[in-house]
Amino acid sequence: MRNHQVLFFILVMLTASFGKSLDYVLEKAIERNQELEALRQEILSTNASLNAQKQLYLPEFFINYRLSYSSQEQSLSVPFGLEVKSSKQSYSLFQGGIRYVLFDGGTRAGIVESSALELKVKQLLYEEKLGSLRLEVIHAYLDTLSAKAVLETIRKQREVVELQLNTAQAFYEKGLVAITDVLQARVRLAEVERELRKAEGNYRLALANLSRISGLPEEELTDLEEPKSNVELKPLDYYLLYVRDRNILKAQRERIDIFKAQKKLARSGFFPKLFFEASYTYTDQNPAIRPKGIFSFSAGLNLSFQGIKPYYQEMSAGYMELKAQREYEDLLQKVVLEVKKAYEDLLTSKDNLRVSEEALAFAEKFFELSKEQYLNQLISQRELLEAEASLTKARVDKIVSYYQLLKAYYTLLFVSGLEK
Repeated sequence: MRNHQVLFFILVMLTASFGKSLDYVLEKAIERNQELEALRQEILSTNASLNAQKQLYLPEFFINYRLSYSSQEQSLSVPFGLEVKSSKQSYSLFQGGIRYVLFDGGTRAGIVESSALELKVKQLLYEEKLGSLRLEVIHAYLDTLSAKAVLETIRKQREVVELQLNTAQAFYEKGLVAITDVLQARVRLAEVERELRKAEGNYRLALANLSRISGLPEEELTDLEEPKSNVELKPLDYYLLYVRDRNILKAQRERIDIFKAQKKLARSGFFPKLFFEASYTYTDQNPAIRPKGIFSFSAGLNLSFQGIKPYYQEMSAGYMELKAQREYEDLLQKVVLEVKKAYEDLLTSKDNLRVSEEALAFAEKFFELSKEQYLNQLISQRELLEAEASLTKARVDKIVSYYQLLKAYYTLLFVSGLEK
């Protein structure tokens, strides 16, 4: 029993030691986002509406029942002074049957097609919002990792400066350096403390922002895993090739098709409606008539419209189609520009990372040489502290450049329609 408890404790500790992955945070953000939930409900509503419109293709069943009471009975006069009762004072009428539209000029097809396209638009806008949310979460996730890495770098910097202060204090006590070296180290330590407080504030803000977007408590986001990233930069034409796959552009194309379907629907108003009907009627109104219940079958043609109203409805849908087409062309240009900007940002971020890596390599060598020179009394404390500050800045710049590169890469994938 004790062995089982120990094993359970080890498993719990191992589970707790794993950080939250980007996929996990994305999953929770999608589950808990209220705007996405509202869009999901809207899709369900539109889908139910589409199913309702499809019922137009099914036969129409009808049942009518009426109980009537007249002020007096009616009778019919016949030759030889006779009267025949033609209507009872109280009687009932029942009618039931089925009616099916054989031809309606495309009315049902237009209604169903419009509803189906509207559902597709809702789904595409949902996917667009989903991609936008994913990008927002990724940015917040990377900002949190960046802020945490910067914070840890400055904490290490404080340890280094404290060590330098202790070294300067020891040298001063031995009479090897002047009091100014100690004072310079104290001033530098105060500056690092100020930078540390700022870094802690930035990390808390990044953590709070990620918590807001993901819906997870901040306590669960303090240990995040580094995302698996393989930034593969391809020519600009490659990304422009997939621009039309962006969900927002697909949705706009579907809107154009909606107005085309509405034109067909309006045009159907000029066509007659052909229907077939089978019914059963029962009434006891006239006691002399036999049988009281009969079956009947009929076919009919119905044509009705006010003036040339369908013509103007078709014109209106045509104008809306042209408007949607112009909006699509404008939106396409904006998305193309968005892709070009994201591509340039990625190129800049990649170059910045390369420069920051080179600068860090030089700063590390310079700091190591400066430490040796200071120990050999070849340079002053001020010069050593300047070398240390340059090294810390180079480390921070590399961290920021790296995460900016990842953010730029994910942004390019989203705006070009490649992020799924």
